[in-house]
Amino acid sequence: MIWGLTVGAITAGLLYAGGLKTVQTATICAALPVAVLIVMMSFSLQRALRKETVVQSNQQLAANVVT
Repeated sequence: MIWGLTVGAITAGLLYAGGLKTVQTATICAALPVAVLIVMMSFSLQRALRKETVVQSNQQLAANVVT
């Protein structure tokens, strides 16, 4: 509840101070670091999944050799 009121107040203040362009600029400035983190996390997840596939296939090969 408080979060929604705070965001609404900030948005209203930005609209009053500088119009829609100011709100758009503030949104891009706030979202850009998050977007960079999401891209980095995507690459990290892809790398981990590829590594897990290799380990899993090696374990299956070792199990086939033992049996």
